[in-house]
Amino acid sequence: MRIPRRGTSLTHLNGRVVMKTLEVVPRAEIQLGETTHRFQAFCSREFDWPDVDD
Repeated sequence: MRIPRRGTSLTHLNGRVVMKTLEVVPRAEIQLGETTHRFQAFCSREFDWPDVDD
């Protein structure tokens, strides 16, 4: 059941309400209102874009 919040909505990270600063890790699900996003880091210790010569 959804309860209206007068124009405000809570942000969720992996299904839990965000009430403080948290680290977002690759493949984390971020829900903003009715929209869910999946975070994917484009660079990390495991992956980096190769140098490209133009």
